[in-house]
Amino acid sequence: MQTAPYHAAAQATQLENENFGDAVYGSLSCLVYGADNLIVAFDWDAQTFKWVERSKCLAKFALNDDQFIDLALLSGLSLVAAPEAVTDSPVHPLQSARALLARSNNNGLATCEMLKNEEYKMLFMKARTAVKHGIVIDAHGEIKAWESATAPFDLHEVTSPRLSDEMYFYMTRGVAGPRVLNCRAKAEIFESPPLDGGSSQAYQQMVSQKLAPLRTRSVALLTPHLHHYYRKQDVTVVPWHDETSTRQLNVPDAVASEPTSAAKKWKVNSQLLAKTLSQVSDLCNMAPINPLTGSSST
Repeated sequence: MQTAPYHAAAQATQLENENFGDAVYGSLSCLVYGADNLIVAFDWDAQTFKWVERSKCLAKFALNDDQFIDLALLSGLSLVAAPEAVTDSPVHPLQSARALLARSNNNGLATCEMLKNEEYKMLFMKARTAVKHGIVIDAHGEIKAWESATAPFDLHEVTSPRLSDEMYFYMTRGVAGPRVLNCRAKAEIFESPPLDGGSSQAYQQMVSQKLAPLRTRSVALLTPHLHHYYRKQDVTVVPWHDETSTRQLNVPDAVASEPTSAAKKWKVNSQLLAKTLSQVSDLCNMAPINPLTGSSST
């Protein structure tokens, strides 16, 4: 198991580039990030699958790699589609976006200039930068950005603040969850509503108040192992039912109380670990239990 440090499509493409597989199975965003072969569907009954080849997509639209990325972003394949690409006509957004590109000499940024929509233009530029400088972990465990030599100094404004390699390693191995790292890096937790809309007062109170101490403790345990900048930076909770009613987790105060000293008691020493592993090994070597008689069979 491996958790992507940034975007799953970028990491899947990186694994394909490093010959860990012949194809990628995922969303169409994988094509945007450069996957050569993308599996889009499985038919388990017929034991077949369908796939898309990036080279054939480029040939079909008569575009190069950079132009194809622009097309994908403008059509909504991996971003909110340009307003002019989504119409009431039966024409597919890809075809509409292709026509828009053709009017701008196949240049995505020039297309955004032509649309005269500054908000969408900024969104497009950020997405274009995120694709070009995707954050991945390579086969040697190094966290890096594609084309790092030309990456902008404020890349963190597009992707995320740079955390320590130790944290990324823990995340890729499932030791630390990305949710806590995300709220620590962004200094914000946005509470999404549940499937029923979240109108229950009891549920709102549980999420906004009763979960706060647990969240504070989780972020406070993580913070001392990151850059000193985070020690003084609090985390803001934004509830879905009232986005103006934000509250702070008071993480700096929790960090000052040295939560790691209490966490030292949670450590599993080597003697206990060896004993537990021995017990697990003994259980694995036991003869299976007969569910009818409750006795082991030989």
